[in-house]
Amino acid sequence: MKVTGYVLLASLAINAVFAFNNFFVSNAEANNKSAGIEAPPCACDDALRYDKVEKEGGGEWISTENGKAAINKFYSTYKTAYKGAFFSKRALDEIFCKDNKANGIVCYFGQTGEKDTTVTLLIEGTHSETTLIKRGEQNAPTAFIATVKCPVICSPIGQ
Repeated sequence: MKVTGYVLLASLAINAVFAFNNFFVSNAEANNKSAGIEAPPCACDDALRYDKVEKEGGGEWISTENGKAAINKFYSTYKTAYKGAFFSKRALDEIFCKDNKANGIVCYFGQTGEKDTTVTLLIEGTHSETTLIKRGEQNAPTAFIATVKCPVICSPIGQ
């Protein structure tokens, strides 16, 4: 009798998990699709992304204090408001999932409107052998700097 009860209890638990999965997970997927949110079309497969011989230049860790100093120096030199852009991980997933050889992004300054006074940053996936990074202090906030490599590794977007 006890064994039957445990089997029944286990069966109910498995069915509850199955029902939860079907109801909540499929509803979450449906809600994401109705909101225009798609899951990335690929898994992160780095097999084609990195060259056998990588070179330095993939970014250098910068401390928060030095990052703030660099931003303030740019601000005072060019007498401009602070400039920056946000790209979601979804945008990065889209780039890397559609190009399985891309191992980095290139950022371009642009202007989208004729009288637009804001700075627009565009990003594009690319492949470069300069992928090694210089890591910073353990447990420190993660921020990286990179030097401008254009026109060496970039061209007008999409080319």
